[in-house]
Amino acid sequence: MLTLDQVAEQLQIKPSWLRARCEGREVPFTMLGGSYRFTDEHVTEIIRKFEEVPAVKRRSPRVVAPRNVTPLEPKIPARLRKKQQA
Repeated sequence: MLTLDQVAEQLQIKPSWLRARCEGREVPFTMLGGSYRFTDEHVTEIIRKFEEVPAVKRRSPRVVAPRNVTPLEPKIPARLRKKQQA
C-alpha cells in the first residue's frame, strides 16, 4: 500500500491534485485510518483514467472539379499588372 504522497511523487503530480480527485471520488483508493492508500492496481487505473490517446488526423475530402470545368486563373489587379510589365 502506498500513501498519497508516495503516489503523487511516483506520478510526478502535486499531492493536492491527487487529494482533490480522491475527495471527488474520481480515482480509486482505499481509506485506512483516515488516510488515502493506494495499491498498484489503483495507480494503474489512475494512469489509465487520465491517459490521452493521440487524435486521429482526419483528412478533409479532396474536391475534384468535373472534367468539363475550365480552371480559372486569378485576376491580377491593374496596378500590379503595370508593375509586372515595367
